[in-house]
Amino acid sequence: MLPLNQPPLVPPLRFALVEEGLYRGAYPSLINLRFLTRLRLRTVVSLLPEPPSVDLERWCADNGVVLHHETVPLFREEVVLPPERVAELLALLTSPDRGPVYLHCLDGVCVTGTIVLCLRKLQRWANEAAASEYSRFARNGLDVPHLPPAHVLRFINAWRPELEFGRVMPDALPRWLARPLGLHSSSMPTMSRSVSHERGLDSLPPFVPVPGTYSLERSWAGGVAGAERGPGAARGAQANGEWGEAAGATGADEKKPGAFSSALQALALEGMTMKPGVRSTSATVAALLL
Repeated sequence: MLPLNQPPLVPPLRFALVEEGLYRGAYPSLINLRFLTRLRLRTVVSLLPEPPSVDLERWCADNGVVLHHETVPLFREEVVLPPERVAELLALLTSPDRGPVYLHCLDGVCVTGTIVLCLRKLQRWANEAAASEYSRFARNGLDVPHLPPAHVLRFINAWRPELEFGRVMPDALPRWLARPLGLHSSSMPTMSRSVSHERGLDSLPPFVPVPGTYSLERSWAGGVAGAERGPGAARGAQANGEWGEAAGATGADEKKPGAFSSALQALALEGMTMKPGVRSTSATVAALLL
């Protein structure tokens, strides 16, 4: 029997599984750390305007987790990450030596959602399916889903995965990414990257080596023949069609900047896992959640 005095397992706000070995969500508060410990993470990628709080840094150090902080302002009117930096982040998220990975921003919506949209474009998901996934996490106070805003759609349309990701592609890719890029076949060897025994994990998802002769740009131009595409993926050139800006509802205004140093500390103490309708007593956190 489980001890009755164990604290509850509480996932971060908007926590979800992206793919095997890759998770997404909002900034983890203290109440979420026991849940994250159960995931046996190896990397936490924090996309924040300022460095994470001391509590998260200490938890990562105590659990042998690499904390990668990327200074990213809020995407209020434009995506302020260079396209090549997005590709480097995707390479980090899919590297055999990094997973399992937890990817997060402040609220787990726009910044995290933009990175996941780029991943879905790399996986050749249909635009409608990727936008629908984004809207699951972008909801207003009435729980109405919002599609990606216009400035995010412009960025996704302009981002060229075959060029940007092709320059920084790891030597091996998880099978769930190798397949849509045309790298998986029954004759191609796969390798399981075992995690150190002291961490108690069996293995990471199977990885497929990237041959030295492989060219993502060439495969992309050819429609990635034989690739397994994502949900509702279109065929041929339609798989890379542009998203009309009209498809992105502007929704509520972007989050207010606030005083981030104190806000992150307040999030760690009070958490962003509050029940609907419950307001934090911290004015700084309230400004972020409006």
